[in-house]
Amino acid sequence: GELCGSMFWLLLNQRFHFLDPDNEAYVAEMERSLYNVGFANQVPDGPRIRYFARLHGYKQPGYAIGTCCEGQGTRMYGMLPEFIYSSAPPTAAGTVLGVYVDLFAASTFGFNTSGDAQVVLTQRTRFPYDGKVTLTMSVSRAPTAAFALYVRSPGWLDAPCLDVALNNVRAQCIVRGSYGRFARQWAHGDALTFELSPRLTAHEYRGLSQIRGQARFAYMYGPILLAATGQEGAWEYFPPSSPFSNQHCIKIRGVDATAPQLWLDRVRNAGNGSAGETLRFRVEGRPDVVFLSYFEVNRERFTVYPIVARAPGPDPWQGQPPRGRRWTDDPPQPRAQWSAGLASPSKEIDPRLVPRVPDDSLLQHTPDWHVAQRADYSFAVAV
Repeated sequence: GELCGSMFWLLLNQRFHFLDPDNEAYVAEMERSLYNVGFANQVPDGPRIRYFARLHGYKQPGYAIGTCCEGQGTRMYGMLPEFIYSSAPPTAAGTVLGVYVDLFAASTFGFNTSGDAQVVLTQRTRFPYDGKVTLTMSVSRAPTAAFALYVRSPGWLDAPCLDVALNNVRAQCIVRGSYGRFARQWAHGDALTFELSPRLTAHEYRGLSQIRGQARFAYMYGPILLAATGQEGAWEYFPPSSPFSNQHCIKIRGVDATAPQLWLDRVRNAGNGSAGETLRFRVEGRPDVVFLSYFEVNRERFTVYPIVARAPGPDPWQGQPPRGRRWTDDPPQPRAQWSAGLASPSKEIDPRLVPRVPDDSLLQHTPDWHVAQRADYSFAVAV
C-alpha cells in the first residue's frame, strides 16, 4: 500500500484512541503502521521517501520529487513524539490527571499536575532490539505529584500478562492487550520497570499473487513484520498460475508453518547495544535464508510471503481458485458454493486485459502505473 494510506490509518486510530483510551487495539494499529510502513519507507542512504511498501522482490528506490507520500511521510516523521504518549483531558488550569504510555521508545514527556508540581517522565528502552523498559519520574516544585499513569500491555506479548515492578517491588501483572493503571503520589526518582517479550505469529496469505498449490505465510515478531532474504540459490522458480503470480520465491520445507517459534531463532549481536544491531532470525537447517525486520530491508531481494509447508491437516480452501478468478477474503465455504459465487461475469478478470508483470523489478526501475478496469472493481499493474 501507499505511505499516504498508512498515514491516514495512523491518524484515524489515534483519534479512536483519544475517544476510547483504554482500548489497546487502536494503539496496536498505530504501532504496526509506524514500523511496517512509515519506518520501512524511509531510504537510509539518501534523503528520499518510498511511495509504495512492496512486499516481494525489491523495495522502491524512493523519491525526492514532491509526491503525496513524501509530504505525508514528512508529516509522519515530524509527528513521531505525539504517538508515544497521550494524556487524559487536562483540567481548566491546564494540569494533567492521567498519562498513557502507548509506544515504547527512548523519550521524555513533561507536564504539570495539580499542586504546582512539574513532572518529567523519562522512558529508557532499546525496543524493539531489547524488551527492557524503565519509566522514571522527575518531580520538581513540589514534594510529590498526584496523577495516574497508564501502562500499555501489548496484545502481541508472548506472556499472558505484563509483570510491572514499582521501585523494584512487583506491583501488577497487566493482562495482555490492555492498560494497567498506577494512581499514586509520585515522588522524585520513582520508577516502573518491565520487560516486553514479543511473540512470533504466522499469517497465511490469500490473494491474487498466490502460487498454485503452495501455501505462503507472513511472520511477525510482536508488531514487527519480518521479511525473508536469501542467497541466489534460495530462490526457486514456480510456473505462474495467473498474471499476478510471483514466479520466484523462497520455499522453506520440513517445518510447521503455523509454529514459527519452533524453527525461527533470533540472532543476537555480539555485545549489548552494539552499533548496527538488527532484528534477524535464522531458519533451522537453512543457512542460506535469513529473516530480518521489514523496516530494515533496503537493497536486499526479499519476500514477506515465503512458501512454507502447511501445518498438518486438510486445506479447507483446496488449493487455488480457477485461473482468472478473484480471491476472496471471506471464510472458506463449501467448494461448490464458493466456486459458484465467483462464477458471475461481473466478478471475472480477463487475463488478456492485464500485461504480464516481470517477477522482480530492478531496484533502479521506476514503473509506470496503469489501471486495468473490469466490471465492478479495478487494480493497478506495474509494467
